[in-house]
Order: sequence, then structure tokens, then C-alpha cells
Amino acid sequence: MGAASQDNLERDSVCPLCFCKQQLNVLQTYCQSQIKENGKKTAASTSKKSAKPAEVPAVDIIQQILLSYLQESGPQDDGNLFTRWFYLCIWNKENQHSQEEIIYYLARLKSKEILRDSGNGLAISRDSAKKICLALGQKNSFCRGFDKILALLLASLRENSPVIRAKALRAVSSIVEADPEVLGDKRVQSAVEGRFCDSAISVREAALELVGRHIASHPDVGLKYIEKVAERIKDTGVSVRKRAIKIIRDLCASNPNTDTTHAFVEIISRVNDEESSVQDLVCKTFYELWFEEPTGSHKHLVADGSSVPMEIAKKTEQIVDMLRKMTNHQPLITIIKRNLTLDFLPQSTKAAGINSYMVASIQKRCELICKRLLERILQVEEGAAKEMEIHMLPYIVALQAFCIVDPTLCIPVTDPSKFVVTLQPYLNIQVDSKSAAQLLESIIFVIDAVLPLIRKPTQNVVEELEKDLKHMIVRHSYLTVVHACIKCLCALSESAGRGPGLVENLVNIFYKHLSGANSDSQLLGRSLFCLGLLLRYGYQLMQTSENQLDFPKIINLLQRKYLLRDDFSLKVRALQTLGYILIAKPEFMLQKDMLKLIETALSSEVDYRLKIQGLQNLYEYLRDAESQLTAESTVKPPVRCEINGRSKVPVAAGAGDTNICGGIIQLYWSSILERCLDTNDQVRQSALKIVEVVLRQGLVHPITCVPHLIALEMDPLEGNSKLAHHLLMNMNEKNKTLSNRSEFVCRYPLFFESRLGDGLQMSFKFFESIVSNHKMAANIKSNPIAFVKPGISRIYRLIRSNRNSRNKFVHSIVRKFESDSRSRSTVSFLVY
Repeated sequence: MGAASQDNLERDSVCPLCFCKQQLNVLQTYCQSQIKENGKKTAASTSKKSAKPAEVPAVDIIQQILLSYLQESGPQDDGNLFTRWFYLCIWNKENQHSQEEIIYYLARLKSKEILRDSGNGLAISRDSAKKICLALGQKNSFCRGFDKILALLLASLRENSPVIRAKALRAVSSIVEADPEVLGDKRVQSAVEGRFCDSAISVREAALELVGRHIASHPDVGLKYIEKVAERIKDTGVSVRKRAIKIIRDLCASNPNTDTTHAFVEIISRVNDEESSVQDLVCKTFYELWFEEPTGSHKHLVADGSSVPMEIAKKTEQIVDMLRKMTNHQPLITIIKRNLTLDFLPQSTKAAGINSYMVASIQKRCELICKRLLERILQVEEGAAKEMEIHMLPYIVALQAFCIVDPTLCIPVTDPSKFVVTLQPYLNIQVDSKSAAQLLESIIFVIDAVLPLIRKPTQNVVEELEKDLKHMIVRHSYLTVVHACIKCLCALSESAGRGPGLVENLVNIFYKHLSGANSDSQLLGRSLFCLGLLLRYGYQLMQTSENQLDFPKIINLLQRKYLLRDDFSLKVRALQTLGYILIAKPEFMLQKDMLKLIETALSSEVDYRLKIQGLQNLYEYLRDAESQLTAESTVKPPVRCEINGRSKVPVAAGAGDTNICGGIIQLYWSSILERCLDTNDQVRQSALKIVEVVLRQGLVHPITCVPHLIALEMDPLEGNSKLAHHLLMNMNEKNKTLSNRSEFVCRYPLFFESRLGDGLQMSFKFFESIVSNHKMAANIKSNPIAFVKPGISRIYRLIRSNRNSRNKFVHSIVRKFESDSRSRSTVSFLVY
């Protein structure tokens, strides 16, 4: 090269960066000397001939590393030369170059021919060379326009056309596929989350799919979206709800330490979803998160001396944290129940037979969770200086949920009395607050459920329980706690063989108090409440006593002294007491004087509080009969009782009107249906709950309540309209199924469509009564169409898929105008 000796390159102790920087300095010197020798120097070059070469840019050094790597590692052919030439042109195409710079670029291309040591064995790997290519590629014009392209795509997500939005979303998906970190960009996150609420279901689902595809590989990105994804669990689209649940499930599986309490609350809220596939997915999700045996060994125990594995302890805390954010524990009960039976599995799996090992594994895990809950209750008591009941409550509520499903989970084989003995001291909590009352109620429930299953409870425990329960029955200010105590005391007296003595003693105390000349309405109300519950839960026990109860005498006292009082609170409480007595002795409801009394309580003229209590009495009777039937059907045939000495009929609910339950409901059915259209929201709600139970048990023909359910589609209370629609949907589906059977068609014509006209006429009357009396009357009058249209639409949606059904629907409406004159009401109905 003719260079000085100091320009010789010594590479043994330098890095590629330093080495390539020296290369470029040498090439600059070489180019300057070439220009000088060719006589093409300018004045500027003359002045710089003795100057040092210009500072080499960092980018040029990185470029030179890549050129040297390609020159040394690739085949020495024209392809290699063209590759390096291409790179040089790409890197420098946007700049205008002088002749000196062109010579410099050519020198870099032919560096091996110019330099003595051009980089033989330059120590960089192929992966490093790839990274250099990517880094340098970001400097070209296309990559510099990436932000603009992305911004245009994100803007397209807000286009009016759902087709364009969907295509833009697919384009963004392609970018995210190449680089999932793009999802972490605030602009992208805002745009994608905006599509979670898109008007088109397909776009919402595609947006969730975009995020869900990368949850497992990039959980940190998923955490940024989890709140918005959780909101989509309540989406109107079934596919969207299911996709949102799966995303959160995948995120929890890939990142177990993530705080997903809010997401769990949203998921469990769909356990009673109207779509059965969503219900099954929710149950399966919690099975995988909590109840499935994990792979590998998880024998590491909790450090606090527990015998429960750490993995179980973490799941337990997740359940408790979720309960803290929930208003009630009913959804958790459903989850536990369905997981213990594995009924969310596909039909094909059920048909093949459920693996007994899986069932046993879930049972074992639930037992360990209950054991851990009991340990945590003790730890909370030791650690909480104040407000112990608030900290302890979610653990007790969780334990109660497991106990409701299967009390045997709280009966360890080694020590069956452990849970009862551990929880019994907490009955002496002196704090008088709502949280303390909830705590006591849950503790008493667990004891009540577990104690009858213990073969030989110790007498000390039984005596202590009797003492504590009796004290709370007489003294505790919260009636929910008193209710739980009375139920538990009656069960304890029966299961422990203590006899009816204590229960009879309490009945006599409260009866004497009610018979006396007392004026304290609060104490009288408490005595009425306690007397009714003692008769309800202690009736079977007291039947074994020599002193038989005189029910007519007690009922006469209620009718004569309390149901005719001016004090309304005592009147309602007396009606509640009567309801408890009638649960114990349902045959009394068939008597004429009782029929008159109950129908008076359900008449339209009385105060709404009496109507609600009268309906509540019937509802509790039905639920009690239903629970007895469920329990007895697995053990023995229904108990039979004699009515008026004539015939024996089952006590529990059965088919038709030959049993006492069906006979009672048919007596009061017309009054119940009338209250379904009451002007008071709570009265309608109470009546509709009875209709739901009656239809479930099949106590009356469904045709009788179709018009009332159609009218309730227009109910201002959303819960009522939803339940009415749900019952109509079930009825319609059953009607469609049975109509395929010839014997059904012969016995029952397609009644559903034929009663739609009656239903619409009844809904018109209901609408008029609501407009004149309801608290929302002003809003309804201002826009009556908006009030009526959703309900009418839901009704028509039930039958629009079938032409024959549509014809019957229209005929049933037209018939309402055939025989009637054009009266004002008829014209109004026609307009309606």
C-alpha cells in the first residue's frame, strides 16, 4: 500500500469495532494519497494533505464490520461482490456525493485488495451479523416510514365501515405477529382497546384474538390489557365472552403470580350465563386454575407449620381474595358443585365415563382447601389486633361455600370433630356489627351442616353449643343470626339425641310472652319470629314428645291478637310466623279459613308489605318442599300423609294435582298470577319467583301463566323482564321439542303461539296500570314506544323463525278485534 509502518494493523488484542475503525482510517488515508497522485487535488485537499483523516462515524464502523464479515465468510465470487455493492448503494443512496467520497466507497468495497490485513477471521458470529443487518435496515427510508404506516393503520380502525376496520385489524395483526412488543405501544393499546367495544361482534372478537394470541409468550404485554379484556366478559356476543375468558385463563396459566382478582370476579359472574357453553367454559376455567392436579411435584409445604402444600395455599388465597370483591358467594357454590361432579365436561366424555381418579383428586384438593381455610381463620385471630371479624369473614364464607356443597369436606377422617371444636369458641364473639353477624351466621351454618354427620360428638361440645345457641336466640340483636341458631339447635337436639326438651321449653317461653299483656312491639316481634322458626324446624322433633303441640291454638292467637293489629310491623311479623307454621303443617293451607286469610293477604287492596310477606311464605314453602324431595329421592320414597282422613298423598312435590304441594299451589295460583302484574316492583318480583319454582316443579300447566309472562316482558324492573323472558324461552323450546311427538300434539296443541295475543292484551293493561301508578310514569309517558318496544321485540323474536308460528301469532291478535265493538279501549289496544 505504500503506507507507513505505523499503519500496519495489529488485531491480536483489539475488538471488531476498534479494528474496523482503524481499517476505515487507513482507507481514508489511502484515498487521499490516490487523489494526490492522480493530480486531482483541490485547494481544500492541498490544505489538508498533512492533516489527520476525518473522524469516522459510528454507523460507518458498524457497516464496515458487516462488509468485512461478508467478504471473509462468503464465497469469493461475483455474488459476494454484488451483495456488498448492494449494501453500499442502499446505505448511501440518499446522499449526494463528491468524487472523493465515491473513491472512498469503492475503496471500502475492495478493502481486501488494499489492506494488508483486511479482517481475516474477524470474530463475529452469524447471529451478530443478522442483528447488524436488522439494525442498519432500520435506517432506510421504508423503516423510517414505519411509524407513519402504523399510524395510518390505527386510524383505519376508526373507519365507519366494519369491513375496513376488520381489514385494518388484520394488518395490525400481521405487524404484531412479527413483533409482539408493538402491543405495548400506547397508541396501539389505545386503538386495540377501542375495538374491544366495536359495534360489530366480529371486530370485537378479532381484537381480542389479536391480544390473546400473544398472552402466553408475552405475559407482560397481556397485563396491560387484562382490565379491558375482563370487561368483555359481559359482552353481548357469546363468542366474545368466551374469547375473553380464554385470554384471562391463558394469562393466569403463563403467569401464576399475577394479581387477577378483578378478572376472576368478572369470570365467575358468568357462571349462570344464559348460554350453557359459556357456563361450561367458566367451570372448566376454574377447574384448570384451582381444582386440577398440577403436573410435577408440588410437595413444598407452607412455611407457617401447615401440612398443606404451598400450591394449595396460594389457590386458597386466590379464592378468598375473590370473595372479598363479591357481594355474595352463590357463584362460588355453583363452581364448587359443578367441579366436584365434573358436569361441565363434554357429553362425549360423560358418555365414556368420568375418570374416578379425577373425581377423587378434586375431592382431595377441596378437603385441603377447607383445611387451609381453617388454619387461616386461626392465624387471622392471632394476628388481628382489632376488627378481627372483618378479616376473618371471607375465610369463613369460603368455608361455608364448600360446606354447602359437601359437608363431608369438613370432616377429616383422623379427627371428625376438628372443624366443630375449632369454630365453636367463636360463637362467643361479643361485637354487635353487621360483619360480626355475618361471621356468626356462617360459623353456625358450618356447625349445623357438619354436626349431624359426626357419629359420636363429645357431650362437652354438645352442651357448650346448646348453651351458646340458646343465649344467642334470646339475646342477639340480628335476626339472621337468631334464625341460624334456631335451625342449628333443632338439628343438634335431634342428631345428638338430646330430645325435644330444650326446644319445647323455648316454644313455651315465647308463647307465654305473646299471650301476655306486653306492649313492647320490638320484643313481641322477636317472640313471633322465634316461635315461628322453632315450630318450623322443631316440629319433627317435638312429634316424639308426649306433650303434643296445639297448632290451632297458636294460629288462633296469631289471628285474634296480631293479624288484626294496627301496628303494621307486628302484623307482617305475625304473617311471617304463620308462614313458618304452614311449612311444618302444609295441610292447613287447604282449610277454608286459612284460604280466606292468605287470599286476603294477596289481594290488591292491602298494603304491599303484606302482599310481599304472603308471597314469601308460599315461596319458602315451595323451596322447602323442593329441597325435601331432592334429599328424600336419594334415600327413600316421599313421605305420605293423610288429608282429611280420605286419601294418602306425597308431602313432597310430584306430578299433577294429586299431591299436596300441587293442590295448594292450584288453590292460590290465580292470586299469585294477579300479583305478577302488581304496580309495586317488589311484589311482582316475589310473585315471579314463585312462578319460576312452580314451572320448574311442573305443579301447574304452563299455558296458564303465558299471558302474564308476556306482559312482564314490559316490566320496568330489568330483573323481572329478564326472568320472564327466560321462562318463556324455556317454555317455547320445550314446546318445540314436544310438538315433534304425535301424542303430545293430540293432548296439547301448540298453545304457546295461540296465547301470545292474550299476552299482548294483558301487557297493554299492565302498561296502562304502570303509566298511571309507577314511579317511572313520567319517563314512560314521555317516550312510551321506547318503553314498550324492547319487550315486544323479544316476544316476536321467540316465534319469528317459524312461519306457522308467525301466522298463529297474528291470528291470536286479530281475534281480539273480531267480536268487540270499536270501544275506546279496543282502539287504544289497536294503537298499542
